[in-house]
Amino acid sequence: MGMTVVEKILARATGRDTLRAGEVVEPAVDLAMSHENAALVINQWSEVYKGTGLEARLWDPSKIAIVFDHRVPAESSKTASNQKKVREFVAKHGITRFHDIRGDEGGICHQILPENGYVRPGTVELRSQLGGRRIVDLLSGEQLPRIC
Repeated sequence: MGMTVVEKILARATGRDTLRAGEVVEPAVDLAMSHENAALVINQWSEVYKGTGLEARLWDPSKIAIVFDHRVPAESSKTASNQKKVREFVAKHGITRFHDIRGDEGGICHQILPENGYVRPGTVELRSQLGGRRIVDLLSGEQLPRIC
């Protein structure tokens, strides 16, 4: 029997000709996305490098998208501070796929990604809604998550 569409996508992302359900693979990720919780992810990411003497570097800023859409406008001073922190991080690291709260560039993350061509059929996408730690590992250059 041939491979399922998911097996084909993951085979491509791992550089293999075939794979089967139940295998553990480490696919190359085409896009990592976060939203307002990026502030938490940034904190965790910074902790990875704390005390190592290594420079904190992003995996690939061109493959990261951040979309403010859950708390727009900010409902508290804490959210506003977090959004400011994310804006500063985006500017510092040259993340160009950033969608702020403005109506002409903002919107719902699940719509922004395909409407702007950030994701296409057959790509591997990781969203921080699935677990901030995995995004942290990805930002640091790890080829995670492991898919079973």
